[in-house]
Amino acid sequence: MVKQMAEKLSRRLVANNIITMEDRRFYTYGLELILNDILIFVVIAVISVVTNTIGITAIFTVVFCVLRAFTGGYHSKSYLGCFLITLLNYLAMLWVVSNLDAAGLAAGRGMMFLATAVIWRLAPIEHRNNPFGDGEKKKYRRISRILSLILVFLYVISIAFFPSEIMFTISWSVFATAVLMLLAIIVQKKEGTANEEKAS
Repeated sequence: MVKQMAEKLSRRLVANNIITMEDRRFYTYGLELILNDILIFVVIAVISVVTNTIGITAIFTVVFCVLRAFTGGYHSKSYLGCFLITLLNYLAMLWVVSNLDAAGLAAGRGMMFLATAVIWRLAPIEHRNNPFGDGEKKKYRRISRILSLILVFLYVISIAFFPSEIMFTISWSVFATAVLMLLAIIVQKKEGTANEEKAS
């Protein structure tokens, strides 16, 4: 659906002489990314309104999206896969938050500091289709570390001054980012091994 919509929009842009036919494939790809993000945002926004979790959803969205933009991590090979991973991540967070107990809060603390260590040690994760330019890796590493420290500070502040749901949402968002980083490393190693076997 996303690809079809992007194709139609790019054809319309060409027909209206806004872009050239030679550049159409680049704009089509960009439109696919934008439309996929809009679809995910709309679905999550609707769920947040229905479940009356707008505040928690806003925190999750901002922390997860901003942090992931600099840390990198696993990217599904299809837009449907990307949509489902993000949606399941969000729904799982909502379910856990709605059933928080002392054990869950303790787990949240462990998740937060473990994820921060992963980000500090491994970020950023480079994608083979989007390699880093000169100096970008150092820049993203620095920003990732700064963001992770800011989030740790906000997490500690939330323990004293905000509801436990907010505290856990921050830790879940950071932890989910770290998990996707580790998943990307695992997938890259498997693909590298498979390519070596084919070459031999």
